[in-house]
Amino acid sequence: MRGLRVLLILAALISAGALACGIAAAQEAPALRQFTIVTTGPAEITLPFPRAPESPMLRDADRQWMPCEVAYADGKATLVIPAEAGGRAVVLLEKPEWLNLQDDAPPAVTGVSADAVNLEPVEGTADLGRVDAPPQVIMVNVADEDNPLDLASLLVMLNGSLLSQDTGDYSVQRDDEAGRSLTVSVLPGDLPEEDYTLEVQITDASVDRWPMKLAVSFSTEPLLANGSFERAGDEKCPAKWSCGDWGSDAETKYEIARTEGGRTGDYCLMLHGSAGKLNVICYQYVDLIAGQTYVLRGYHRGAGGGYASMISRAGGEDVQYLNMSRLPASEDWTPFEWEFAVEQHDSAMIVLRTTSKGQIYFDDVTLEPKQ
Repeated sequence: MRGLRVLLILAALISAGALACGIAAAQEAPALRQFTIVTTGPAEITLPFPRAPESPMLRDADRQWMPCEVAYADGKATLVIPAEAGGRAVVLLEKPEWLNLQDDAPPAVTGVSADAVNLEPVEGTADLGRVDAPPQVIMVNVADEDNPLDLASLLVMLNGSLLSQDTGDYSVQRDDEAGRSLTVSVLPGDLPEEDYTLEVQITDASVDRWPMKLAVSFSTEPLLANGSFERAGDEKCPAKWSCGDWGSDAETKYEIARTEGGRTGDYCLMLHGSAGKLNVICYQYVDLIAGQTYVLRGYHRGAGGGYASMISRAGGEDVQYLNMSRLPASEDWTPFEWEFAVEQHDSAMIVLRTTSKGQIYFDDVTLEPKQ
């Protein structure tokens, strides 16, 4: 029965993609000759090996390490897996001197900075917030107390796309001779207005290959994103905006579109009310600071009756519901400006809207703190 049991183990390991003689799983540098064995009892496994293994070790199902019994003859190593291994054992054919077997923790982020401004990661994330320009350099310091870091496992991604060290997207500096700490310096370069997440991932060179993952988020969007309406979103609604109506009835007919004919770019926003009860809206949540006065600026044309609102809420209730004066009809693009002060709140939104019939157009809408 023991021979049958070993054959089943070999088949399982081969199907899992193991390499050395069908069972020794490949590892990135620094290389470890190790594999996992699952068995219901004691087992012996024989495999070709160029020399007698030095310091072979076995870890049982309780994660306790012990020397592994190995017999070597005629270019083959026979490993003896005792019953007390608990059904699942990790065998390390040769233990390098540098390897710390008692490694039960992933690498740690020891520092994150953006243009020399230190950030404090919380549960693997650091938020730089909204920035006027992309950071010139984002530096991530990583260290492992027990084992070297595996450079071959390093992944650096921006919004899910892999960055390349070869093309200068980032550089890596080892900070100690043992290879247990390093600094990754990422150069974002010129970026269009968007929300960004930089991800850095690396594993250590332990038996378990413990992973470290860090996400650094920042936004190059202005306070009111896509106020030029050049970027398309879902259906006809511009990106970063939500569109619809509030309080319609059975007779309500309206249209919202990102349409051609913008004041500066190719597109603008059109709100068209045609029948029934009308409250046609296009809104966006914004990060406002309590006690600050803001200025909403933009351009409009078309039928009169369009306007903007600022609505803030806290604890599920409206805190402020501010409306600017209705805009008059205009054949040409006409500027508008509206100031409002903000009270304490949990969330706030800017709403472009109309409750009138006709086509209202908005473009080049901006929101800025009053200077």
